[in-house]
Amino acid sequence: MIITIARQSGCSGKQVGQLLAEHYHIPLYDKDALIDMAQKTGLYESIPNFFSETPVNSLLYSIAAGYGEYDALQVPVHALQNLIGEQDCVVIGRCSNYAFQNRPDSVRIFLSADHDVRVQNLENWNNISKRKAERLLADTDNNRKEFHKYYTNQVWGQAEYYDLCLNISSLGVEGTARVIEAYIAEKHLEK
Repeated sequence: MIITIARQSGCSGKQVGQLLAEHYHIPLYDKDALIDMAQKTGLYESIPNFFSETPVNSLLYSIAAGYGEYDALQVPVHALQNLIGEQDCVVIGRCSNYAFQNRPDSVRIFLSADHDVRVQNLENWNNISKRKAERLLADTDNNRKEFHKYYTNQVWGQAEYYDLCLNISSLGVEGTARVIEAYIAEKHLEK
């Protein structure tokens, strides 16, 4: 089983992922873990913008990367499937919902939260002012939206591309993880 978590900035996606990884005794792959794995395999050097979740100009990127007929839609599939293969895990971001959409044991999650909750989380996690947190939230969400569109040609956060879309504001991190666990049990994906 692979659980993919896309998330708005500041909505505790990594914390939810950690609880799920602990519950199912499977690894969690976030940005840092994926970059580390990609660097160790040599994959990082060919597509650093993908792993760092940096929106790119498609023409300039294809020229710089040395791709003649560059197909951005294959990058997430190629990169993540090469690193993860068929192993059970939780993956945070990196268009993982798209990369593993055809895997029968995938659970594709999108997490959101109320604006004020997200801003407060960013203030606390980064020890920054509300104004800076507002700017960070807007910039991060915009980058994720552009990044996801570029690599998937899908609308980031649109329900049809996920199995579950949850707002963690009322459920909290633990409640959100329990709802996902109940969904997984209902789909009979637990091993």
